[in-house]
Amino acid sequence: MSVSGEQTDRASDEPRVSMAGSRTGMASLRTQLALDRTTLAWIRTSLTTGTFGFGMVSFFRSLRAQVATPEAVRVHEGAILFGEVLVSLGIAFLALAGLSHWTCPDSVDRFTKLRRLEQRAAARSRWG
Repeated sequence: MSVSGEQTDRASDEPRVSMAGSRTGMASLRTQLALDRTTLAWIRTSLTTGTFGFGMVSFFRSLRAQVATPEAVRVHEGAILFGEVLVSLGIAFLALAGLSHWTCPDSVDRFTKLRRLEQRAAARSRWG
């Protein structure tokens, strides 16, 4: 191919390169928004789990005071224990959601920086 043919190929590639860069930026934004939605879902789940656990504990503690048979007390204590486990799980879910939210954006930023470096390297290899 002649020199003028190579220049036409480079000129036709230029708009695609700029479009690819803008699409990569939009993809990074979509990924960040998806991470935020996931974090909010985890927070919602952890709060629901903890609230349900607190409700179980308070409900069965009030019933345990009213019913004094040994079998009812044993059932109520089991339900109270299950409620405490739910509260603990809610706290653990909340901690994991926070940890995930603070560590994932770093990987998204690293991915974006890596993509930019790849684009620069590709542009340099094409142009010179």
